[in-house]
Amino acid sequence: MISRNLYISEKEQTFKHEVLMYGAGTQSTGLLLMALNGEFETKPDVAIFADTGGEPKHVINYKNYFTEYVKKEFDFNIITVQYKNLETEIKEYLKGNRKRVSCIPLRSKTGLLMRQCTKDYKINPADKKIKELYKIKRKNKEQENLIGTWLGISIDEMYRMKKSLDWWKVFIYPLIEKGFKREDTINYVKRFGLKEPPRSACYFCPFHSNHYWKYLHNKYPNEYKKAIEFDETIRNYKGLNNKMYLHKKTIPLKDVDYNQLDMFDLIDECNGYCGI
Repeated sequence: MISRNLYISEKEQTFKHEVLMYGAGTQSTGLLLMALNGEFETKPDVAIFADTGGEPKHVINYKNYFTEYVKKEFDFNIITVQYKNLETEIKEYLKGNRKRVSCIPLRSKTGLLMRQCTKDYKINPADKKIKELYKIKRKNKEQENLIGTWLGISIDEMYRMKKSLDWWKVFIYPLIEKGFKREDTINYVKRFGLKEPPRSACYFCPFHSNHYWKYLHNKYPNEYKKAIEFDETIRNYKGLNNKMYLHKKTIPLKDVDYNQLDMFDLIDECNGYCGI
């Protein structure tokens, strides 16, 4: 177990409201269920799911399923927000129907494109909703550190911890404080007879590990087929000279051999904000 005092100051712990960032993935589902069952000293006022438009169908189905469950059992609200549909925006850009699009971290033989998608489609829409709910104005002393933002990052992913750069919110990590691993959150959800939460992220995210691609390939072949089709469309990306890919080996997704896993293929490069 880890004390909250080790990663945020006493001043930062004076937040008046608590909001959980829900990704419909394993950790955030387990975290919310634990909170609603009184496993922590406090619980969030509300949870927010930011829909990018790129989540696989099974993730959206689980989000809807769990939203209904917590409303019925706890009268708790998971609010869904959406900026635009990222998948549609990218495809329209590649067809020449848009002048610009939020950048996703596509891969080439020479490097990785910058990532704007998480900020534009996950963080900003959620922040906009929180500011609306709590009437957060321009920077002022009264609302400093107003919101404690719950993030579903477990102790086996401590490297994803970071401090908020926004004056009005503080990141807190209840799973890490309790010493919970990802597997613990899955088992906790199963204890209540609920369906196991899926891995959550856009189906076309270039940060997927080979392990995740194999998981998508084996368990959700229709989503994997969509990913292959998407991968083919971004090969000659508008405005770029290099060929672009989704897979970290910079080869077509349809050519990846999942029998050739090595330890480095299991490493996830994502910072965890999208699918927690």
